[in-house]
Parts: sequence; structure tokens; C-alpha cells
Amino acid sequence: MNRKEPAIGIVIIAAGLFILLGKWGFFSFLGGTLWPLFVFLAGAALYVLIRYRMLPAVAFVPAGALLVYGLLFMICHWVSWGLFAYLWPLIPFGLAVGLFGYCQLDPYAQRGVYAFAIALAGISALLLLFTLFVGLIVYLIALFLILVGVVLVFGPRFGLWRR
Repeated sequence: MNRKEPAIGIVIIAAGLFILLGKWGFFSFLGGTLWPLFVFLAGAALYVLIRYRMLPAVAFVPAGALLVYGLLFMICHWVSWGLFAYLWPLIPFGLAVGLFGYCQLDPYAQRGVYAFAIALAGISALLLLFTLFVGLIVYLIALFLILVGVVLVFGPRFGLWRR
């Protein structure tokens, strides 16, 4: 028996398993379901490389963006893509996170970049609040009408006003 025969056998078994898993749809399931996780993990890998000083601080811009976008896409893909109509302001927020992290890690970063990151994060927060408010305004109007109706019906009984 040759020493290479077991290694060749393992390679053949692995190739057969790879083909079988492909035919069963395992890889299309991974690609179709877990792709947002891969975006997040790419951002996390960049962050680790930056922390171990293998990449410069400016690489935090795509790292922060990929982390935020990965979380956003995970929420939308795994819960409902309808949420993207309300969470789209997180797109510029991802860039703000990346720029803010860059400014924190690089002592020579320009002050204008820091101010831009803060302004972009503020604009994103305002846009997020606005989209949530616009999306929820119908519910707020309905709750207000119910409250007014309850006060009109039950108000005199509880002494809220006199007739």
C-alpha cells in the first residue's frame, strides 16, 4: 500500500461530498440565505486587520460601512425587505461610522472629516426619524382618533368635564 493512496482517497471523498452537496442545493442555500452575514464578516475581518495594524486606519471607512450594511441587510433579508423602506437612512450612516472610526484611529485625520462624519450621522438619524414618522403617522392618527372618541364617550362619566 502506497502512502499517497489514503490522501487520494480523502480527496476523492471530499470531491464526491462537494458534488453531492451542490446537487442538494446546499451551496445555493448558503449563498441565498447567508450572504448578508458574509458582508458583515468582511467588515469584521477588515476591522481585525486594522486592529492588528496590518492595514492602515483609513481602511476603517469600508470596514465600518460593511459592518453597518451587513447588519442592515441581515435584518431586511431575514425579517422582511419591506423594512428597507424605513431603514434606508442607515446607508449613509454606514459611511459615517467608517469615517468616525477612521478619525478615532488616525491622530492625523483632518478635522473636516470628523465634522463631516458627525454631520452625516446626524442627517442619517433625522432621515431615519422622518421615515419612521411618515410610516407610522397613519397609526398615530388612528390612535389619536380612538383616544378622542374614548374621551368623548366616557369623559362625562368620569368627571372629565361637566355638561
